[in-house]
Amino acid sequence: MKISVIVPVYNVVDYIDKCISSIVRQSVHECEIIIVDDGSKDGSREKCREWADKDDRIKLIEQSNQGVSSARNKGIAESHGEYIVFVDGDDYLENNYLYEMEKCFKEYPMADIVLCGYKYDDCGKLADYSFFKGDRVLCENDRDELICRAIGVYNENIERKTHVGVPWAKMYRKSFIEAHSIKFDIDMPRMQDLIFNIKCFKRIMQVIYIDKHLYNYVYRAQSTVNGYTSRYVEQARLIIRKLNDELFSSESAKVREAAEYKAILLLIEAIRLMYANKQCTYSLIKRIHNIRELCLEEPFRSALGASYKNINNSFSRTLFLYALKLKLFPIAYLLVRIKYKGE
Repeated sequence: MKISVIVPVYNVVDYIDKCISSIVRQSVHECEIIIVDDGSKDGSREKCREWADKDDRIKLIEQSNQGVSSARNKGIAESHGEYIVFVDGDDYLENNYLYEMEKCFKEYPMADIVLCGYKYDDCGKLADYSFFKGDRVLCENDRDELICRAIGVYNENIERKTHVGVPWAKMYRKSFIEAHSIKFDIDMPRMQDLIFNIKCFKRIMQVIYIDKHLYNYVYRAQSTVNGYTSRYVEQARLIIRKLNDELFSSESAKVREAAEYKAILLLIEAIRLMYANKQCTYSLIKRIHNIRELCLEEPFRSALGASYKNINNSFSRTLFLYALKLKLFPIAYLLVRIKYKGE
């Protein structure tokens, strides 16, 4: 068995058929499909059972709700393939996804990971996005660049909807993951994929990027990633602590600065998800007050005091930072509302 496709599933009944269908019709037939249902309550589990009955390549694992990290780790533990692919249960693949990714491993036998571009599906409207400009062969000397891009810091202007720290649009060599005992952190409710990939990027010898848009990421406003949560600040502190645990010993000033800058990116997300979100019921005055209080809390307070000389900020993000540094909180709030209007 060459390829193991791992699909964590939780309450995606409206999407799971399209997801699994895109996997079973791949041009590469020699694969195992490991579906880990993480306690779905909406009929997703029943649909997965139907697919498992129809295709003997599918292995369905059912567990109580333990989180996506547990589901992915279970998939890794049960896999038998030489290569591992993660597909979220609400996303879907182009027909040649597995073929193109596996072909890169054949062309580059020393590669640890293969990456590709992706399509962003917003209610059926598709747009192509890339993690790099053009095909790339990255080696040990490019580890810092990969880590910075995973965090969300780029040395070039490239339009994107997400960062290279996601687990999808990638094929991992299983022996590489096993050799370094890399797992998803079950204690993290958010961004566990970022920490997983930083652990990988710290150790890679070769990564191949093909600028073909083979993975379809489906945007859902109410997904785990994009949903409103009042506990975001607590989660942000945990993310920063885990990030620092991974990178505190880095000899690269660029990487250390990027890790510190992640707090700024989390602050933007905190304002978007907690106060610039339609689900927030606070008055405008209360929202502005809370943003001010948020900026006085760690890790955001320290992050706002840094200069970030090596960070290539976008114009909108530069305006946002200046507004917060100058304590112009209504303007900072307005900038986030404009950038993420409609959410």
